[in-house]
Amino acid sequence: MLKKSYLEKYNDENSDVVGSLTVNKKIFIRFLSFCICSILYLIIFALSKVNGSHDIQTQFVNSFVNSIMIFSFCLSLVFIIGYILYRFVPTFNKTIDYTSYKIKKMVFVALDWVVILPICATIACFSFAFVFTFAQVDGESMYPTVSNESTVFVSYLEPIEQFDIVVAYITEEDSCLESLPASQRALYPEYYIKRVIGVPGDSVTWLNGVLTINGKIIDEYYFDELTKVDLKEKWTTSTGFDGKFQYKENGEIKTTYIIPEGYYFVMGDHRDVSIDSRRIGLVHEKNIEGVVKFEFGDSGIVRF
Repeated sequence: MLKKSYLEKYNDENSDVVGSLTVNKKIFIRFLSFCICSILYLIIFALSKVNGSHDIQTQFVNSFVNSIMIFSFCLSLVFIIGYILYRFVPTFNKTIDYTSYKIKKMVFVALDWVVILPICATIACFSFAFVFTFAQVDGESMYPTVSNESTVFVSYLEPIEQFDIVVAYITEEDSCLESLPASQRALYPEYYIKRVIGVPGDSVTWLNGVLTINGKIIDEYYFDELTKVDLKEKWTTSTGFDGKFQYKENGEIKTTYIIPEGYYFVMGDHRDVSIDSRRIGLVHEKNIEGVVKFEFGDSGIVRF
């Protein structure tokens, strides 16, 4: 078989016929990318609900990302209908084949740029559903460690360890507030940012501004000396904790002096204002969304 000359190869690669076929294939691949992204987005969204992840619902529904994916769904539908017509309707097939190469190339270039959006949106959805998220702090319960209105980076993959700062999703059904008199109940957000103080198997007290775990006095290293003094001066019996845990299991409020498996005792660093395990009870591990690793505030990025 004779090899083609350079001019013959150039002519083949740049002819309208060959170019049209090449662009047809590229357009098909771009539309197929929209379909794949749309399917992956639906799978991620469904799995996030089954997995109990709330961030994808609260952050992406009615958002810019959701709008991108709706657009992707519409283009996918157009592609599926067009492909069926192309395969089974001869007149439509001929119309596509005889469409100007320049028009096809313009369509391809447009799709080549637009397809970046659903790809990025799908990656972002996967990341925010299963890897990490960003959350804005609302309140002073973690002051002075985490400031109000700062943004924190929350990792879903980090194991929960003692003294970690975590974000927990807690509803009225998960808490023990109903055991308190109506005058002592308070409205509270579904999302909490707190510090893990007690882990399964621990006994905990916080009396006279001094934390003890399993009978040992704990030096809370994450506080400076001024904060430690301030905590002791502001300590009151109403903000203390005598070691009697409450927690909910199968909708029933139970009490214990040892943290059971699967539960954590959490407190805010701003002890005199924080609504935490002293009032709402122990937090189940399924309610902990992730571990806070960084804070983005006025003073820059702070790693925990």
